[in-house]
Amino acid sequence: MDKFALTFPGQGPQHYSMIDKVKNMEAYEEYYPFICELLGVDIGVEIRKNSLATFNINSNKISSLLTVFVSYVCFVEFQKKFSQKPDYLAGYSIGQLLALAVGKSISPLDLFTLVAIRADFMDRCFINPNVKMVSIIGVKEEIVSTICVDIKKQKEIDVYVSNFNAPNLVTISGIDYGVDLAVKLIKEFNPIRVIDLPLSGAWHCPLLEPAKIDFEEYLMKVKISHPMIPTLNNVSGLFFENGDDIRKQLAMHLVSPVRWSKGIQKIIENGCSRFIEIGHGNMLSKFGKFINRSAAFETFDGKNLCAE
Repeated sequence: MDKFALTFPGQGPQHYSMIDKVKNMEAYEEYYPFICELLGVDIGVEIRKNSLATFNINSNKISSLLTVFVSYVCFVEFQKKFSQKPDYLAGYSIGQLLALAVGKSISPLDLFTLVAIRADFMDRCFINPNVKMVSIIGVKEEIVSTICVDIKKQKEIDVYVSNFNAPNLVTISGIDYGVDLAVKLIKEFNPIRVIDLPLSGAWHCPLLEPAKIDFEEYLMKVKISHPMIPTLNNVSGLFFENGDDIRKQLAMHLVSPVRWSKGIQKIIENGCSRFIEIGHGNMLSKFGKFINRSAAFETFDGKNLCAE
């Protein structure tokens, strides 16, 4: 039987329907109260009220927890429907913690707690956020990287490549006027699209150094084992090693770019030809088609397995 990998999305633009789609599933009832406890609010009630003045589904903590919670609920359903175990696991950004939980490296309760704690540490770095993130499509990553490095070196403005998603598809993050300057220079190379991302911070860059220090210290309190299934490390684009290395890499992940394209290629090189994205949306499957069209990319939303 062909090798396959499960992938888990990171936070991004969320939709209010994502909770309702999984509310009748087994793991929802088990973990929903704990998610509400971590958020300090009955999130389902707030979503139904749609009180956007006081409730922002795309805030870092809410978005991260909802993303991981929905994906975990869907994973439990996947286990019930399909008997074959995955050969590899990969999670994008915050989804990396979920991949480790699926691989039995951390417990589900530690997973959700770490997601919440991580978000709190990150948000402290941007109390007065004059930062932004922008997706760049259609310009070579070497060009984008050089522009960001030159701005940092010559003008001492923080702007970095934060996500290597697929060939010629990257995200940059940093101080807002630095990102704007980078975009101005990048547009000279005729990108296909430039997209402002609705996120509350400049993720995966050195501006999160204080969060990295706090998160690494907190991780020392958490039991972390070697994953039972090879699990992708976003920092290196390779696989995680022992528990102590995982702690260091999870902390480094806050200040380092997501090397998703490299990681997916590594899994393919190991003989994997099928990827199933678990949870809300299909963004990772879209990335996959740009990374390697010879592999098959599918999604599972807790009910239906669909080819992309």
